[in-house]
Amino acid sequence: VVVDLAVPILIAHYLWGYFGVTAGIFLILTSALSFYAAAAVLMNTMAGKEILPLGRPIWEP
Repeated sequence: VVVDLAVPILIAHYLWGYFGVTAGIFLILTSALSFYAAAAVLMNTMAGKEILPLGRPIWEP
């Protein structure tokens, strides 16, 4: 969701020079959430139990 907000803001920044700081904040949030998700998957897999919660999947194949 955060990436979906960052992309249009980045486009506006490159086209008109606006919202540069806002896009940066959204991208930092994206990075933090990605790091948490990767750490949770790694720790939960290595421990064999849930240490960091991830919630339920948005989409199941």
